[in-house]
Amino acid sequence: MSKRRLPSVRVSSFPSASYERMKASTSGRLISCLQSLPKRRFRSSRYVRTYSEMTFGARNSALSPLRTTLNTIPPPVRLSSEPDQLQVWEKRLGRRNRPRIGLTWSGSLTHPNDYVSIPLQLLASLLDMNASFISLQKDPRPTDEVFLGTSGIVDLTADLADFGETAALLSCLDLVITVDTSIAHLAGAMGCPTWILLPHLPDYRWLLDRENSPWYPTVRLFRKEAAGGYEAVIRRVRSELANLLESKLLTEASGPRSAQ
Repeated sequence: MSKRRLPSVRVSSFPSASYERMKASTSGRLISCLQSLPKRRFRSSRYVRTYSEMTFGARNSALSPLRTTLNTIPPPVRLSSEPDQLQVWEKRLGRRNRPRIGLTWSGSLTHPNDYVSIPLQLLASLLDMNASFISLQKDPRPTDEVFLGTSGIVDLTADLADFGETAALLSCLDLVITVDTSIAHLAGAMGCPTWILLPHLPDYRWLLDRENSPWYPTVRLFRKEAAGGYEAVIRRVRSELANLLESKLLTEASGPRSAQ
């Protein structure tokens, strides 16, 4: 698949970008809302124009002109990192001795309704497993920052200046475990194996009562039960990760995802 570079401001709009390729064949009036273009770009499929933030609208409903169902959602937009940035991150991470697993555990500090974040310490039960854990978390909360410093998690987030750098780091990883943040959407759009920890009532994009995503084929969803915290979710993640590591599937798949 040929790929071009795609800038990103609102990464969670990636699912909507899949509809760009359907524009010419629909009778509904779709509107692309463009804003200023950032300097750094990604590579994306040929179906997507260069833009920074895209929303689609119609006179009555955003998706009704497309008659969208779960069976007719178009193939996802696929992104990849720039090869030169990927090489820089491979050098930063050093020799690959074990599978690399990226972690994100909280959303934005300024979000007015943060219901997706979890304390980093809840992930402590994963850290003794046979893998290298790499932080993808920008601006950790003070309590998480203290734990991060003694956890053994590799933290190179000071070099994550933009989503282009983040995409390059993601390309060097074998698995991403994250709460519902921009990292989840970026990793999913890049085709990275990604496990997303969801609250009982998640964002509408993740739907309900399913472990996969029609938007991102490489994503697996771990949902919290209605009552209680995330402890049961983390236990399930640990069990599934232990099986995956024992199978050596992550080791065999190790290697950077360069642009094609």
